[in-house]
Amino acid sequence: MEILLFCVVIILFTSLGGPLEVEIFLEPLEVLANEDALLKCKYKEPESDLSHVAVRWTFTSQTAKKDVYIFNGGKHQPIRNGAKMFDNALQKGNASLYLPNVQRYEEGTYTCVVFVTPHKEEKSSVMQVSVQPKVSMSVQEISTANGTEHFLQCDVKEFYPKPIKVSWFKLSDGKMEYVSTSQSTEDIVTNSDGTFSVSSKIKTEPTWDEQTDYRCLVEHKTIFDNFTLEADSVADKIPAVYQIIGGIVGFILCAICVGLCVGLCIWYKKSKETQEIRTGKDSHKDGAMQVTDRS
Repeated sequence: MEILLFCVVIILFTSLGGPLEVEIFLEPLEVLANEDALLKCKYKEPESDLSHVAVRWTFTSQTAKKDVYIFNGGKHQPIRNGAKMFDNALQKGNASLYLPNVQRYEEGTYTCVVFVTPHKEEKSSVMQVSVQPKVSMSVQEISTANGTEHFLQCDVKEFYPKPIKVSWFKLSDGKMEYVSTSQSTEDIVTNSDGTFSVSSKIKTEPTWDEQTDYRCLVEHKTIFDNFTLEADSVADKIPAVYQIIGGIVGFILCAICVGLCVGLCIWYKKSKETQEIRTGKDSHKDGAMQVTDRS
């Protein structure tokens, strides 16, 4: 009987004095920049009296280590602007941290330290912040010794992380094909805020007999279905310019022809009137001469 009682006491002491169990979010937690994040942290010692509970969230990156949020004995101290924890969640053993409008520089290791008197436990995990690229397309003209060359340029700006792929496709007569020639992609540039930018261009050729569209395809981890930017080729616009010029030249030539016709008509009319006047004068002279002869 005494041995059984001793075993029960040992079991109770072990359960009361055992380590605090803490669970944190799985890493990496991937978040898009400018979106909200919930960093999960739970402990298996719920305490309705929060005066016996304290939670400290810290952030560590390659360049800094700092506190993000402190909860101690019922008092909240948010260090990071907008960060929140909730009393009703803490009473249920939930010490999760809410972060609104996450930025790229907040990528790093987050540590959840939980104190439930007299125990302490902490767990760490990593949050990765990605930035979607801004994609735009423009037309460029480069003068060379052989004339003017036309290009389409696809600019991919302010993305993170660095790995990215930019490809060109051509849609002609209803057929889509990958363009492997006449294109070039510059080296990736690092921006001052730690994001990256890159540009790719493709040379276009003028065509008169077909409609050709070029498409810039961007593949990045933040774009789930990839991103396609479509633009009419410069080649299609070059003939249009020629057509406009041809129309103007044709209009000028037509105007010249009309002018010549009007001029010829006026000349012919005047010539006819002059001829008639001369004929009238000649008739008058002949009549006068006949009268003189009779006299």
